[in-house]
This record gives sequence, C-alpha cells and structure tokens, in this order.
Amino acid sequence: MRRACPKRSLHERTTSRFGLAARVPLRRASSEHASFGSTLLRPVLLAIAILLLAAAAPVAAEPLRVHFVDVGQGAAVLLEGAEGNVLVDVGQYGDAAAYLDQAGIEEIDLAIATHAHADHIGGFVDVFESVEVHRIWYNGQEHVTLTFERFIDAVLESEADYHEPGRGDRATFGELSITVLHPEGSAADYHGDLHDKNIVVRADYGDFSILLPGDAEADVAFGVGVNHVVRGNGE
Repeated sequence: MRRACPKRSLHERTTSRFGLAARVPLRRASSEHASFGSTLLRPVLLAIAILLLAAAAPVAAEPLRVHFVDVGQGAAVLLEGAEGNVLVDVGQYGDAAAYLDQAGIEEIDLAIATHAHADHIGGFVDVFESVEVHRIWYNGQEHVTLTFERFIDAVLESEADYHEPGRGDRATFGELSITVLHPEGSAADYHGDLHDKNIVVRADYGDFSILLPGDAEADVAFGVGVNHVVRGNGE
C-alpha cells in the first residue's frame, strides 16, 4: 500500500513563511521535458526582441551590463545596473553561482524564476548559498520534481521576499525598471504546460530595452513582447 507523501504543497509551506493562502497538494505524475523546436527559436526571438525594443528615451548616466551566462542547457541572464542587480533564471547546476562569484556580485536585488523546469531553476540552491537575494519572483505553478522541491526549500529558507507577479507588476532600481508582461497573474492554480505561464519581463534602462522571455513559446513571446513592448516604448 502506498503511503501519502508527507511533503506539504508550495502554498501550504509558504502560508507560514509568507502569509499566502494554502493550495492543493503537489501531484506526483509528470517529468521534466524540453521542446526542441522552441529551443531553436529562442535565440532568434531574443535577437529580434532586442532590435525591436530600442527606442528614443533619456540616456542612462551609467551603462547597464547585460551578462548572458553560459550554463549549458538552460538560461541565466544577469542585469547589472548602477543601483541594482537582477538575475533571470540560473540554469540547472552551479554555473550561475560560480559566475556571480567571479564577477564580484555579492547581492541580487531581484531574482526571477521564469518557470519550474530544472534547467531554469536548479541552480538557485547554489545562488542562495552564495549571494544575498533580497526578492524573488516565481509564477507559483507547482511541479513534481525533486529539483523543484529543492528550489522551493531554498526560497523558504532564505530571507528573500517572495512574490507571484502578474502583468503590469514593476520593480525599479534607479534607472533600471523591470516590468512583467506575462502571465496575467499567479499560476498557482494552473495545471497545464509549464511554458504557458512562463514569466516574461521587459527591462528598461535609459535608451535600452530588452525582452527576457524565458521559455515562452513563440505566440506568447511575440504577442506580449512585440505588441505591448514596442507600443509602450513609442508613447
């Protein structure tokens, strides 16, 4: 006879830590997956987004350094601004933490875990152990892997403020502004594909803007990235 798993769900555990409403327990039924076609499209989408998002705006006093960290499969992007550091995804292992150490980064003002696949969140355990993280955004969708469990445990054991952002949420660090374009709100009750509610953000810094789509599929990336971002920067 199978015994019920003693682990509490993400929201049951975050209730005591962050005061969030408890949700249903984790379901143990799926495995990690990756879309080969989508993986090939992402570098193209990112390059197009960077070109489309450049628009006339006041020039920032100091340059924003954008680090595309080599983490093998997966993604990790560090935005190093004069008044704040933002880290979007970290790959699966300790590469991102090692890179932060080599770059002399001791604090992350905002960490964003776009979705629950291992090659985007696995390295957060090492990041939390290596640097001080002040705030973390995650969409709230539960997953059934040990990597996800370790990620959530690391968040709960840290001193970081936890938030499940929605479209229009914004964080500002001097001239660096991070705006959420997708999803529309918390994905805590969503049980579909992990890419569907992947967090997509736009970073603005003076006359520079960049779309960071995570593993968003093409329809989402183009829909929120081009239609919203370009129009927003043109106003």
